[in-house]
Amino acid sequence: DPGYYNYYHPILSGTSTSVYGTFGLELFFDPATGAITQVKNPWGNPPGSTRMPALDPSGVNKYDAATKVIKMKYWMKQPSVVTDPPNIRVYFDETWTYKGPR
Repeated sequence: DPGYYNYYHPILSGTSTSVYGTFGLELFFDPATGAITQVKNPWGNPPGSTRMPALDPSGVNKYDAATKVIKMKYWMKQPSVVTDPPNIRVYFDETWTYKGPR
């Protein structure tokens, strides 16, 4: 998130903004279809916090070139906190819309 100047995932904690530290997203796409094929954490796989993204197969998980929109569902897994498999701590359902160059 550019507002935090690093690879973090912003969250709302009560009425305050915060972030999941050592958790971010690297998205990998199939250039022919726009499908998201893989997600990784830029802090390491896994980082010391054990926070790892994983695609939720129930999501669209794709970039639409016509609308310039990415729709995806994914989980943040954290086995050091949620010890029972599949270790999912948080669910995300996001839509990202391209607004212009930075």
